[in-house]
Amino acid sequence: MNTHPTPHIRANQQYQLVLYDRLDAAVQAELSDLSAEPGFYGILEPNDPESGLPVKAVDTDTALLFLTLQQAGPVPHYVTVSLGARSRQSIADLVLNDVLEIATPDGSHWVSGVQAHTVLQPGRATGSATNHTITQLSEAAVRYGQLLAADQLAVNELAQRLYAYNAIPISAEWRRQLPDTDAVEAFLGIDARAMQPQFDRVQSAEPNGWLTFRAHHNRPMRQRLGYKLYVSPQPRYLPAIWPQLVAIFAQHDVHAFKVGGTVQGLLRPDKLVAYLPSLTALHALADTLQAELAHVPAQGVPFTAPIDAAGLLSWGMDPPNAANDVVWHGRQSWRLWIAGQLATALVAAQHADIAVEPWRFALDKLTLLGVATATWTPEQTLWQQHGEQ
Repeated sequence: MNTHPTPHIRANQQYQLVLYDRLDAAVQAELSDLSAEPGFYGILEPNDPESGLPVKAVDTDTALLFLTLQQAGPVPHYVTVSLGARSRQSIADLVLNDVLEIATPDGSHWVSGVQAHTVLQPGRATGSATNHTITQLSEAAVRYGQLLAADQLAVNELAQRLYAYNAIPISAEWRRQLPDTDAVEAFLGIDARAMQPQFDRVQSAEPNGWLTFRAHHNRPMRQRLGYKLYVSPQPRYLPAIWPQLVAIFAQHDVHAFKVGGTVQGLLRPDKLVAYLPSLTALHALADTLQAELAHVPAQGVPFTAPIDAAGLLSWGMDPPNAANDVVWHGRQSWRLWIAGQLATALVAAQHADIAVEPWRFALDKLTLLGVATATWTPEQTLWQQHGEQ
């Protein structure tokens, strides 16, 4: 918020806050799962049902801020004290999601959502700051998303398309070669007995057919949050390097790893993910892999932080459980969180009167939320309460 030294904000006048206990029984039934969540307060309900604004489920922190800002003013002192450097991202998120409104620089109007872009804009042109393969892939994905949003694609579907960007199409040949999980295991040469000294095969709780392995020395990750190293070779090269990968994982502090267990899973860009307890451990593993696998052609995972020039190795860090989300979400990955934020911004920007293209607005929004889109890494303040000490 760089155009106003002490930006004034207020609760969005188009919403009213309703405590869960005061909702109709039918609405309470719809929110029964959320009502059991710690910190759940109620909903923000549009004053005008025809406004097009969605109903938003909110936690107690958001409710307190909404009530506090019934009278306009600067960011409350308690917010800056409790959130510190993260207060900027949190307030920007609430403004961009229409929970709060912000005054224009001349004080003549109150704006929120897409219309707040000119007030909140970081003040720099958004786009690729480097020529790195993954940075270019990520920008191409957002541009592609703009085209899909123009075709009236729904937010959820658009987010899934962004998330799957750079997957290899499933050809008839690939489908014949990998008809099921047994065929995938044979293709990779997975031998549970050979892996037994280092890793146990575990039943994955994730739905999409992952083959998951956990190290014997595994220690619980702090607050279930870990660092993820993506290894993204062209799929036909994966069988040749599989034994080498497992051996290297065993030599490093890899808590667990997973690989796509279906033809679709092996053709997706993020086909192989290793979980580590710290960024230091991740980079140590990446250094070894980079030296050993420099000859392997890369596929590349959009919306991840690049490590090597080719895009074979990159990393991410999953967000906390809806720590600052306006709407309650289930646990999601870094890339899903990114895809969801981009999709929401692209759809919102399609018919808005703003001076930038929707894809640039979407990247600006991520920058405001604490994502460095030149490298696709979270700023230190974004996940700082969960980060490495």
